[in-house]
Amino acid sequence: MPLRVTLDQWLVFQAIIDEGGFAQAALALHRSQSSISYAARKLQDSLGLKLFEIQGRRAELTDAGRTMLERSRLLTEQANTLESRA
Repeated sequence: MPLRVTLDQWLVFQAIIDEGGFAQAALALHRSQSSISYAARKLQDSLGLKLFEIQGRRAELTDAGRTMLERSRLLTEQANTLESRA
């Protein structure tokens, strides 16, 4: 079964939270803010979950978002480990 979510979408999600918002994630990832917004929207749509809410200029995690952030970090760490061992 093909995956509905890419590693890149998980990394964008993590950057939004780690950097404090969409604009900051765009700067950190050297992308446009619209590409960050699109990746985040696709991620949430693919999962059928609301992962964060916008509070002013900050993205705040929902309960589902906290769970998915923790699991996504494990996934991306494992992907990095796999790639480094290859």
